[in-house]
Amino acid sequence: MGQGWTLLARRFSTHHGELDLVALDGDELVFVEVKARKRSAPEEALTPRKAERLRRAALEFRQKFELESSPYRFDLAAVEAGELRIHQRILD
Repeated sequence: MGQGWTLLARRFSTHHGELDLVALDGDELVFVEVKARKRSAPEEALTPRKAERLRRAALEFRQKFELESSPYRFDLAAVEAGELRIHQRILD
């Protein structure tokens, strides 16, 4: 994966929704939400409801693979007009 990350999962399905990408950045788990839009900023697609579903899906992933004590973060990959923007630590 770009940025020196190790890809762990792509389109990982949980009861709470799908995790687009899960990677390791050093020892930190990174849950990446990928958003692409033609008419509006992709960043606007991350609603509070979607954020909560991401948190729950990430917890389910961490529990399944016994990674509850691992540090983690949520990033957003926004694709617009052929441009990729990575936003780190989008959720608390």
